[in-house]
Amino acid sequence: MKLNAKSLILDLLLASNGASLSAQDAIAACRLFGLSDNSVRVALARASADGLIEAAGRGTYRLGASALQLAGEVATWRTAEQGIRPWQGGYIAVLTQHLGRTDR
Repeated sequence: MKLNAKSLILDLLLASNGASLSAQDAIAACRLFGLSDNSVRVALARASADGLIEAAGRGTYRLGASALQLAGEVATWRTAEQGIRPWQGGYIAVLTQHLGRTDR
């Protein structure tokens, strides 16, 4: 998977534990990975329009509500294996023959 500005910015904000990130710092970080200044500015604008990030001040951003919710869901995936219990010998079967092909 090729790294893009949007995913890098979201990763930086997620790792910051609620701290804001300036556009200047986002540009500097993305430059380290060979991403252009313009692609960072576009990614910031689009992520803001999508509600993934929100303005924390002039030229600074923090994670938006939808990104925080998604981050919480992803965090539960990381611990999902801890909920696995030993098999008790039972099976679950689902009959789908009465459903159309697209509903299966």
